[in-house]
Amino acid sequence: MDPMTCKFDPASIQCPPNAGNTASCLTAAQVAVVQKLYEGPRDAQGKLMYPGWQVPGSELNWVPWVVPVPGSGFTIDPTIALNTIRYLAYPGTDPQLGLADVPFTVAGFHQIMSATGGTFDATNPDLTAFRDAGGKLILWHGLADPAISPIGTIAYYQAVEDRMGGPAATQKFARLFLIPGMSHCAGGQGPNSFDVLTALITWVEQGTAPDSLLTTQTPTLANPVQSLPAYPYPLMATYNGTGDVNVASSYHAAPPPLPFNAHVSWLGTF
Repeated sequence: MDPMTCKFDPASIQCPPNAGNTASCLTAAQVAVVQKLYEGPRDAQGKLMYPGWQVPGSELNWVPWVVPVPGSGFTIDPTIALNTIRYLAYPGTDPQLGLADVPFTVAGFHQIMSATGGTFDATNPDLTAFRDAGGKLILWHGLADPAISPIGTIAYYQAVEDRMGGPAATQKFARLFLIPGMSHCAGGQGPNSFDVLTALITWVEQGTAPDSLLTTQTPTLANPVQSLPAYPYPLMATYNGTGDVNVASSYHAAPPPLPFNAHVSWLGTF
């Protein structure tokens, strides 16, 4: 439900020395890679270059985003990154640029942001014009998304709250819903089917803001959860203490036991 509170250490499943079979454990090199994924993209001094990272609970969705498809070696993220580097980040330079040509430095970060960030980013938290025009915004993000970190969306929403007068003022026109177990836009291990469009129409046309979204899926032996409620951030679905843990009626809205500090320190700004 709340991967931000998970402190899993991949070294706890590192293979013992001289292990003959590494199929059910991680090699030392694999542990190092996983730790880097949990830490997010950083320069040599440890500064974050994006306000997000892989969150615990997303691991089963890493294929094919950051882990190669078995037998093919194909991953999606490098393909997207290469085209971004060649045609968006450094437009009009060298179409043969590769991943190794990207400097993971403060200077390299600012070079990209100054060249094209103003065109391609979506980091402005000042939604005054949108709000004043009567706009309503529903943001949602799967908490097991391995392609775009949900932390980045949470950090952006925090910046909107900071700019737009705080949580209560922001929730009058914008709300964020986090979907446990949901992968990139769909799929994953948790219920990932829900109707945001009707909620948005009702908010705009009738003035009733969504207090919850019902997420559903067809249960399986591997993923028995049939339905869960999603509540406006920072509230989360909390078990009532009785009832079937696999259905939404057994949950209520409550703040997380350990609030997440969404003021993420990174090289950019909102």
